[in-house]
Amino acid sequence: MLLCLSMIEGMVRREQREHILDAARRLLATAPNERDVSMERVADAARLSRATVYRYFPSKAALVAAAAANGAPRVADSRTKILEAALAVFGERGIHAATLQEIAARAGLSLSGLHWHFKNKDELVTALADRSVLLPTVAREVAAAPDADLETQLTHVAAAALQGLGRYRGLLRALLCEADVYPDVARLVATKTAGRGLPLLAELFEQHARRGTLRPGPARVRAQAFISMLAVLVLIRPALGELIPEDDQACTREYVQIMLRGVLAEPGGQANERRDANSA
Repeated sequence: MLLCLSMIEGMVRREQREHILDAARRLLATAPNERDVSMERVADAARLSRATVYRYFPSKAALVAAAAANGAPRVADSRTKILEAALAVFGERGIHAATLQEIAARAGLSLSGLHWHFKNKDELVTALADRSVLLPTVAREVAAAPDADLETQLTHVAAAALQGLGRYRGLLRALLCEADVYPDVARLVATKTAGRGLPLLAELFEQHARRGTLRPGPARVRAQAFISMLAVLVLIRPALGELIPEDDQACTREYVQIMLRGVLAEPGGQANERRDANSA
């Protein structure tokens, strides 16, 4: 009799524990981030007292770890799925035409599930830009510019650009093609993507001009020229195939040299300005 009661009690405890974990998994799958999932919310979702939840899990960390170990869809996983889906849908449908409903469906979530993470397309495009390696790479190089070698820095930026823009080729194509047609896309370019990266890259050129590494000149034009070479390479590579060297490193080295030979100061710090052909 006692053995039977013990077995029943064990089964009830296991079921109750799993019920708590199920509630935690549901909350973790839809919460914007993990800190929003409290023990109180889990208890409410499981329709149990907080004391009962704490009886099985002494802390929130223990509960989250147990939920993850048992296959909980983590918040980061849902966010990643949404961003991957957005990248695919933007590349296929364009940014203006794509809807949040389509992106949510591609990610395997409801529209409300997507809204837990992103309220609108602006937030999606911003998150995609933040996720790229390009912006943080340029920011690091700007911070190091007072003491760093420009050729090395531009090589780092070019490698990050080819990696980041190549990963986002569909998004890049949509941004460039639609910005001239749709004001909402033009605003995204100006404020969320290129509008964030170009001023940073211009600052890199500006700092080196102040050091005397470069001749005086418009830093934003130089930034635009450099990143444009890389963006065009990313966009035309699928179409031109073997006409373009497959080795991105070779392309990177040559693009950096093309850029530098045009703006480097002459030895001794003399500006490499155009001179009138008739001057002495």
